[in-house]
Amino acid sequence: RYLPKRKGRLLDIGCRTGQFLYEIKRRGLAFQTVGLDFDKKAVKVAKIFLGPGNVYALSLEEFCAKNLERDFDIVTFFQVLEHQWDPVGSLQMVRKLLPPDGYIILAVPNRDMWVAPFYWDYPPMHLTRWSARALRFFLEKHGFSVTLILDHPVSIPETRAIISYRVNFLRYLESATATRFKNMADEHKNLDNHPTLRKLATVGLGILRLLRKGILFTTAIFLCTVGRVSSRKAQEIFCIARKE
Repeated sequence: RYLPKRKGRLLDIGCRTGQFLYEIKRRGLAFQTVGLDFDKKAVKVAKIFLGPGNVYALSLEEFCAKNLERDFDIVTFFQVLEHQWDPVGSLQMVRKLLPPDGYIILAVPNRDMWVAPFYWDYPPMHLTRWSARALRFFLEKHGFSVTLILDHPVSIPETRAIISYRVNFLRYLESATATRFKNMADEHKNLDNHPTLRKLATVGLGILRLLRKGILFTTAIFLCTVGRVSSRKAQEIFCIARKE
């Protein structure tokens, strides 16, 4: 819904397996799409869904040096800028791929996010760290006019998702217990002859799943409240800017 144009040519830098480009195709948007990623295995998967001719296993520097394609109406790069050792040089290369009225759409981790102390938003994973103010200043200094920047407060659904992804103990407990129940079942070849065991396995796994959901939700509410009181932000900054 945030696309500044509804048709034209779109380049996705760091496309990985092409999920974003495939979603554009699935929704029937009138874009000629091109994907770019240095991960050859990811590009191989992307070509299965997008076709062999519009995804390149190249870095941005290689793509620009080969002068393969230019004049994209929109260039997207999600979770890419923070990995660049020369963000100014990378942005200038992107700028050369755009016509005068072209747009960039990007997302970067928010350095003010509530999970910042626990998140790998530091070298060597991420070489730069961004706030909404810093991102706006950077883009406007290098030839872009910011038309939209979203810097949301931390939310309960996002907090719950991050906890679920980062904290592995409950998933390990559920998995280990499920494995134990399976081993018990394997020892008794036919569960139909052991209704008590079958019921124990079903009830036990159900209780563990409910326990996990309850702990995640309660923890998410608590941490989200703390994050809002301390003015912490969501995990990501989303931005659209127009070439000047």
